[in-house]
Amino acid sequence: MNKTILIFLISIVAYQAVSSSNSFRPTQNRQLAVPLFVAPLVGLIGTAAGTVIRDQKLHLKNSIGTTLVIENDTDDEFTIKVSDVDNHDWDGDSRPDHEGTGFQNAVLEPRQSIEKHQEINAKSSSAMSTMTFQVGEEERFSFRVDQWNSVMDQEEEYDLDNDYYVRHVGVDNENKLIITIMKK
Repeated sequence: MNKTILIFLISIVAYQAVSSSNSFRPTQNRQLAVPLFVAPLVGLIGTAAGTVIRDQKLHLKNSIGTTLVIENDTDDEFTIKVSDVDNHDWDGDSRPDHEGTGFQNAVLEPRQSIEKHQEINAKSSSAMSTMTFQVGEEERFSFRVDQWNSVMDQEEEYDLDNDYYVRHVGVDNENKLIITIMKK
C-alpha cells in the first residue's frame, strides 16, 4: 500500500478515536482532532501534487519536431538566405540557418517546394528567423518566420510591397508551417 494512503487512513482512525473519547472536553476534541486529520491530508495532497509535477517534467520534451515547407508559386528561381536566428530557439542541427538540413543557400526552383524538418526548443517562446529571397544576386524580398506558427491552425497573407505576396499556413495537427510565395 502506498505510504501516503496508509498515513491518511491512520489519521482518519486517530480522528475518530479522539472525537469519540470522553477524556477530552468537546472543544479540546476539535482542537486536537483537526491537526491530526489535516496534517496527513496536506501531506497527501502535497505528495500527489509533487508526483504530478515530477511526471510532467519527465514527459516534457526538450524539443518539438516541426516541418517548414516553402512553396514557390512563381516562375522565378530563388536562392534563400537565412539570418537573425537565436541559438536558444532551436535544438540540434535541424534549423533554418544550416545548409543541407536547413534553408541556408537552398535553391527554390519555379513551381517547386522545399520541405525541411525543424527542431524547435520546447522551452522557447518563439523560433524566429529572417528569410531573404534572391533572384541571381538581386534581393527581391525578405520576411520573418516564427516556426512556432507550425503548431497553430492559422493563415495569414502578407503583401511584400513589390511583385510578390506570401501566405503562411500553420497546420497544428501536423506541426507544419507552409509558406507559399506568389506573384500579384
